[in-house]
Amino acid sequence: MKKIALCLMLCLGVSVGGCNKVEEKIQEIEKEVKSEGREYGQTYNFTQDEIMNPTFFDLKVNNVQLLDEIEEYVPNVETDVFLVLDVSITNTFSDTDFIPMFDGDFVLRWEGQTGEPLYVEKPFVENQFPEEYNIDKGDTASGLLIYVVPRDIKSFVFDYLEYWDDEFEGNSYLMSINV
Repeated sequence: MKKIALCLMLCLGVSVGGCNKVEEKIQEIEKEVKSEGREYGQTYNFTQDEIMNPTFFDLKVNNVQLLDEIEEYVPNVETDVFLVLDVSITNTFSDTDFIPMFDGDFVLRWEGQTGEPLYVEKPFVENQFPEEYNIDKGDTASGLLIYVVPRDIKSFVFDYLEYWDDEFEGNSYLMSINV
């Protein structure tokens, strides 16, 4: 397969004028070869009432709330609150016995936000997902994803990017969250 890709790249180099176009075509071919039939580059949008269904799992938001305090914990900044997502994640991936999950899998954004997206808070209360966990084939894990957000923001985008163990990036999945 790699030999075919290299031949195609050489043919393109001869037949396509301009270095930029050749470079773009080579990158497209490399991405296609690396994908090995996996989807990539698409963005799928969901609402919080829908089930997000990337390749590895189904994610359902059971409840969303903004809280000033959780078990006597408060955000460090007075103008912030906790955004608490109660979610269920079902492993739908049949190729392995389990899927590994990490606290950095789901990021949060909102309109007008500057800088990096928000990552989930490290576990500090019961029922919160740990930093790393596995979900066995066919099983469902339920728990809390907690973020610290500005008090005046009520609409968010919950963001998941498929990332395979061979570092291949698949599709993006976005879910609008409103409180």
